[in-house]
Amino acid sequence: MSLDELLEEWGGAARLTAGEAEEVRLAVVTTRQPGLDPGWWSELMGQVSVAVIQAAVLPAGARAALQPVWTPA
Repeated sequence: MSLDELLEEWGGAARLTAGEAEEVRLAVVTTRQPGLDPGWWSELMGQVSVAVIQAAVLPAGARAALQPVWTPA
């Protein structure tokens, strides 16, 4: 028996009520996914891009005066 046949057989016997289905739907759509918020990441990368562009158009003397904010250990 294939997986499709097994799932079809199970699906024929196991049905959620409308209320149960709604509970499942709400749990799925309202659960926040783990990881970084895409909006936060996009905003951060926008700020980094602006800083890089601004630094790139600085005169050479001004660029030489820039100090790193963080250096690897």
